[in-house]
Amino acid sequence: PTPASPTPASPTPASPTPASPTPTTPTSTSGATTKPTSPAAPFNDIAGHWAEENIIKLAERGIINGYPDGSIKPNAEITRAEMAVIVVLAAGLQPAEEITLKFKDTDQIPSWAIGFVQTGVDNGIIYGYEDNTFRASNNLTREEMVVLIMQAFKYGKAENPELKFIDSNEVGGWSKAFIAKSVELGFVAGYPDNTFRPKRNVTRAEASTVLLKAIE
Repeated sequence: PTPASPTPASPTPASPTPASPTPTTPTSTSGATTKPTSPAAPFNDIAGHWAEENIIKLAERGIINGYPDGSIKPNAEITRAEMAVIVVLAAGLQPAEEITLKFKDTDQIPSWAIGFVQTGVDNGIIYGYEDNTFRASNNLTREEMVVLIMQAFKYGKAENPELKFIDSNEVGGWSKAFIAKSVELGFVAGYPDNTFRPKRNVTRAEASTVLLKAIE
């Protein structure tokens, strides 16, 4: 059963579909936490990918990094922990050294991400769920991604949020105004069938593309 949605005024994410931890989550200091050794990281799995240029630009800025095998796994779904690291770095912030997180599952946040999550919480970028969990290994949804990015860069919310997607009723009250603003700014768009699919999991390539638009 899906936990209750938060009140519209709260930026706390509503319940995402339960997802098992993605096998691509870095288990050490690999993944998004370390800066690339060379500016345009020579990822071995993005040649010809639709997001190739966006991924390389983020790598040049030191915001994303590949895995030890030289891949970036652009089509892998991104976890909440991975996105926390990337968003905090993109916002020009550093991981906190002192951890004071009060989430019930703080002990499940990987060591390579916890300082970034702390910084995100301290700066009003990252929020937990209504049951006071963070769910680090859950895959990030489209609406969660939008809220994170809009909060990180302080783009704010639409004053009169109105969405014209045919599945707008599936958008959480906590994310609607952020999504409306991001559509207005051209950071995100719907699918060709005029759906937004707010609960759909986001890939690393998709997250990188929206993030780069917000930065540029």
